[in-house]
Amino acid sequence: MAIRAYPDYYLSRSRKILGSVFELALSQESVPPERFEEVFSESPYSDVFGRGSPKYNGGMSPQELLSFILGREVVRENPPVFGREYWAGFALAHVQWHLDTTFSRLFSVMTLSELLALYDPYHEADLSKLVDVFDRRLHPVPTLTALRRKRGLSRGQLSILSGVGPSTIGAYERGEQDLVNARGETIMRLSRALGCTIEELLH
Repeated sequence: MAIRAYPDYYLSRSRKILGSVFELALSQESVPPERFEEVFSESPYSDVFGRGSPKYNGGMSPQELLSFILGREVVRENPPVFGREYWAGFALAHVQWHLDTTFSRLFSVMTLSELLALYDPYHEADLSKLVDVFDRRLHPVPTLTALRRKRGLSRGQLSILSGVGPSTIGAYERGEQDLVNARGETIMRLSRALGCTIEELLH
């Protein structure tokens, strides 16, 4: 079982809080997504929220939290709108908790503008699908691994077909050795065994 920053029974509240914070910032306060991404990531609130501080994850209203983040008082003027902006914050809290990483790291692989653009169709999908999107970006599969899996080959099978040792293939796939620096003969053998061009293999 994965050990996360805070218990799952706080997650529902955390998602709603962050959803309201994003909705207030982007809709009512008209903070551009690029600017809010920067301000939110650099705010101490980002880290304490991610660690599950009771004060921030449930003890303060969204207006109070946004005031803290922006450094100025924010008063809600209109009823909340549970649209794209709210969903972005709601979903981001969910992803951050499940992947147990920082918001800054999540934004390093997907900007807030990109996340907002995923509202359709992801707002109607299970949030696990969005978790998978972020996880793939955080942990990209090496090209050699992707091509091998596409062919339905194990490392051992690829080794037999190419004549390249399985430990060497493993080192390339784990990133311990850079395939770009491999001998030309090795690259050619792997590309032939995988049925791809050298350019595709080194992409």
